[in-house]
Amino acid sequence: MAPASLEERVAYLEGKVEEHSRGYAQIRDDIQQVLQLDRRLSARIDALDQNFSRWFAWLKGILVTALLAPARPPPRRPVPPLDRPQSPSAGTFVGHAPKT
Repeated sequence: MAPASLEERVAYLEGKVEEHSRGYAQIRDDIQQVLQLDRRLSARIDALDQNFSRWFAWLKGILVTALLAPARPPPRRPVPPLDRPQSPSAGTFVGHAPKT
């Protein structure tokens, strides 16, 4: 096999350089797509962070309100015993019905 001429070698090298140039262009496009995806994800994460902060502030408000609210039960009314009739001034009769 005869050695390749100078022109053939130059043509071969030009082809290789062109291949590499196309590869670099593809890599640049891929990097741009990744950067776009990164920007979109950052925006969504920021929105999610704002929503979580709002929800957390709301939850803190509820918890503080619950802690500051009086924690005592309502007053209990005394229950009259069933075996003795109440006084007539109480207004109602609770107990056994009178025998007739």
